[in-house]
Amino acid sequence: MKENTNTASIIALITDFGDKDFYVGAMRGVILSINPNAKIVDISHNIEPFSVISGAYVLYGAYKYFPRGTTFLIVVDPGVGSRREAIVIKTRNYSFVAPNNGVLSLVLMEESITEKYLIPENIFVRKPSYTFHGRDIFAPAAAYASMGVYDVFEEFRGDIVTLDILKYKKEGRAIKAHVINVDRFGNVALSVQYEDVKKEIFYGKTVSIKGIGDVKLIRYFSELSVGETGLIVNSIGFLEICVREGNAAKRYGLKLGDEVLLTW
Repeated sequence: MKENTNTASIIALITDFGDKDFYVGAMRGVILSINPNAKIVDISHNIEPFSVISGAYVLYGAYKYFPRGTTFLIVVDPGVGSRREAIVIKTRNYSFVAPNNGVLSLVLMEESITEKYLIPENIFVRKPSYTFHGRDIFAPAAAYASMGVYDVFEEFRGDIVTLDILKYKKEGRAIKAHVINVDRFGNVALSVQYEDVKKEIFYGKTVSIKGIGDVKLIRYFSELSVGETGLIVNSIGFLEICVREGNAAKRYGLKLGDEVLLTW
């Protein structure tokens, strides 16, 4: 990864807030009030509402392409205002600010934790909103982390929540996986990384998908006829159900979290 002398000021945002309301703007304002030199990058604010699975997937797809030292702020937080922890995780390469709800599951399969902190509720205001921790807790925490200021946090001795749904189970010549992303083209990403199964499911191999039928693992979309269904390895290494110039999710009624059975 190319080093960048300004990486300590990069803060990359992922939320399910969309772009209609004031939410993202307010978070940006808080960050800049603490760290006026912050370079704020929007990865996505169109995560499926409340979908921790989608947040984890989008973070995983983007994070490693940022310079070392980047701080990632992820606010996909259906448990806002509850007893779930607000945490800061440091790894050798990056910092992550997020609710402890599993949104860091995929990243932490690759990144080893070096330090972990609990964000105090009064980090920015004495009485934070019960419904907008993104502004009052997570945004200020990300601003401090981007400046290397960690003494505003508390030591976190608890466990980091991970989501089993982001994993798969192999049983003989079958794999039980889940849908972990549906992109704007209707391609359906599964919780199976090709590197883990390439000895059993190799290019050209025919695989049976329950409810869909027999499909081949292909390298690129043009191996299929228009409208034909296939299985492809997507750009971040996951197996993905696709329909050439069509929408696999709509055709087969697949949505986030659905179980998918592959046999061969």
